[in-house]
Amino acid sequence: DGLVVVTLVNDNGTALDDSQQHILDGHTHKQLDEQHRAAFSLRVMETSSATNFRLRFLITYTFKGVRFEEVILSRPFRVDSNRKKLTATPRPVSLMPRWGFAERATEVWLRGSAFQSSSSRVQVHFDGVRAHVLTASTNLITCRVPPLIDGGAADVCLPKTVNVVITNATVDAKHTCREPLQFTYVGTAPPSTSDLYRSVPTGVHQQMSTPLATAAQPLSSPPLPPPRLQHQ
Repeated sequence: DGLVVVTLVNDNGTALDDSQQHILDGHTHKQLDEQHRAAFSLRVMETSSATNFRLRFLITYTFKGVRFEEVILSRPFRVDSNRKKLTATPRPVSLMPRWGFAERATEVWLRGSAFQSSSSRVQVHFDGVRAHVLTASTNLITCRVPPLIDGGAADVCLPKTVNVVITNATVDAKHTCREPLQFTYVGTAPPSTSDLYRSVPTGVHQQMSTPLATAAQPLSSPPLPPPRLQHQ
């Protein structure tokens, strides 16, 4: 019979500190099989930082009534984690469109980098109100902006520009973007007969520096009056 015990040690073969003894995860004790072998599936739960790790195999067995003990050290190896990448601070660059009507939900695209690729792990807030994230990838988020005026008229001065904050949310931490984007709510939405009329907010592309005109305008010019008949 024989037994193999695996421990994680430093590069020079010495034992780790007591605070690090727990970082080797898996079954570390295995009996030798009939072919005198033992297979292990282990995980190292922390990075090796500036130093390397080794695996130390302590093998004990009996041969002809004599107990033997052998030690085998693996080659040095490093453990690098992608945790930092997965939980990195999001870096938004732009959103489109940059404005929407205060009484309606608006679908926007947010471009950038280091976003969580799952819609359940990324959050977008407009002026502190959480938006509904439709899709998410590492460089693009689509979400539905909540209305500023919900359920009727409200005492809101329009246009109103608000901050857009993106947060990567993981099981144990949240990382919020350092520089928020901006979204502007404008006046009353056009009538539902959008195939007949459209609203043309003036000054939206001038960074909202002037009040917006939201009057409905016909899509085409009105018909000309019929010509007058002249009698000779």
